[in-house]
Amino acid sequence: MPSLLAIADDLTGATDVAVQLADTGATVEVHLWPDRHMGSTCSAEILVANSESRHCAPAEAAQRVRSLVEQGIAMGIRNFYKKTDSTLRGNIGAELEAALRVTEVVALPFVPASPALGRTTSGGLHYVHGRLLHETEYGTDPLNPVKTSNVRDLLQQQTSIAVVAANEPKAPLQRLAILVHDCESVRDYEEIARHIRARQQLRLCAGPAAFIRALQPHYDLPTRSISRPELQEPVLIINGSLNPLALEQLKQLPITPVLIPARTLLQADVAGFKCEFASGTLAVTAARTAADYTTCAALAEQQGLRREELHARVARTIGCVARQLLERGGFRTLVVVGGDTLAGVAHACGWERFIALGEAVAGVAAVREPQSGLLVLTKPGGFGAPATLRELLAQAR
Repeated sequence: MPSLLAIADDLTGATDVAVQLADTGATVEVHLWPDRHMGSTCSAEILVANSESRHCAPAEAAQRVRSLVEQGIAMGIRNFYKKTDSTLRGNIGAELEAALRVTEVVALPFVPASPALGRTTSGGLHYVHGRLLHETEYGTDPLNPVKTSNVRDLLQQQTSIAVVAANEPKAPLQRLAILVHDCESVRDYEEIARHIRARQQLRLCAGPAAFIRALQPHYDLPTRSISRPELQEPVLIINGSLNPLALEQLKQLPITPVLIPARTLLQADVAGFKCEFASGTLAVTAARTAADYTTCAALAEQQGLRREELHARVARTIGCVARQLLERGGFRTLVVVGGDTLAGVAHACGWERFIALGEAVAGVAAVREPQSGLLVLTKPGGFGAPATLRELLAQAR
């Protein structure tokens, strides 16, 4: 029986939190879809579930999280972790309230920061590499624009539960509350984790994937040595992210990515898309530059597609393209960039679960799809350095 259930709002988030724990030697299984029951048993020590709720309405997102926590309680799971996006996108307030009410805890410790990625919280304000969050590209995210850097204000847009600074002298412990922790360094992580353990607040915590590494020793999980996953050639890289960093990572590849035409991205049938390539590593992308997205968005507008429909259509099309290439290409490793992209690929391929292996490099999760045995590496668009994808390919054998 798993001793911990972690819930993320998209697939790359789920794989990210899973490999943080797999890196300690724990056995971790990732449950891919919220509309399929997790079952009553699981042989892994930790279960990670994807609520696929980043782009839902708040009420729907809360219901999905509520259902997953209820399933976990029915399985006898004691501890829960709500993984949140380190740039505060999604339905965080609604989802934290849902988890808090189901578990019946009084106070939920929330650490928004991921210092190693430059995401920090100070005085209740959230920063990305020293800039206020709403002043970065995340303030104009196509689907989840973040309009405030004040963590309390952002959460209170979706919840009536008290949101207070964890270091306030009279932080409420006798009424439902979300306790927001400032955090500016990895050392702060460790101090906060010890504080949470001392106050017996481990039953339900929240934060980005990286913070669960600091909590892991306090869950009394086994620690074992592990071997790092090795990339096997040929490699297929699939990118659906429009994040500027993801596009820069593509530019630095030693191969030129194949661009999926805008008209192909928007059509339901991709049978006409022909990607001619010799045997070997291949990269395929929905955009090479921001202008490619502009072209696609203009065409979608002509077809009467809303922005949400555009992104859903693109993710579905990329998934179908990936499935076709995997079926005929003999690829041994798949690298997927973007959370919606991973969901599209997993849907198209009919995948149900992953086994977490660990991090291939910082910010890149490695999992195994158990039916095919395929090694899958997943990376959110905004993670990593400009050379991350190039360095990954250099490791392949």
